[in-house]
Amino acid sequence: MQSCKHRRPTFKLVQLLLATGQAFEDAAPVIIPFIRPEDPRGHSSVFSISEVKPDIYAVAPRQMLNLLTAVAGDAPNRSLYGLNKALEKLKDEAPELVTTKAFQKLEMQAMSL
Repeated sequence: MQSCKHRRPTFKLVQLLLATGQAFEDAAPVIIPFIRPEDPRGHSSVFSISEVKPDIYAVAPRQMLNLLTAVAGDAPNRSLYGLNKALEKLKDEAPELVTTKAFQKLEMQAMSL
């Protein structure tokens, strides 16, 4: 039952952060340290991030990468639904991030359809 307790605050923090719009770059370093990885069986935050308009990815791509990394944690490879879509949006806005270890780890964790 402990994972349920951790999942709700993470989801709410992610929603709060995504709602900051143009202030995302300033809000991310304050909120991300409080985000904990979700239970691998229910990554609703990853799906929410993947559904956000591309504009927020453009505000602070590196912070978006940090957010995805925080939510994903050490999830098993090919286990995160919606992560591919989020990574594509991130790649479109900041192709230079594709070569980072964080991005490459997320690519391994993304569930292929």
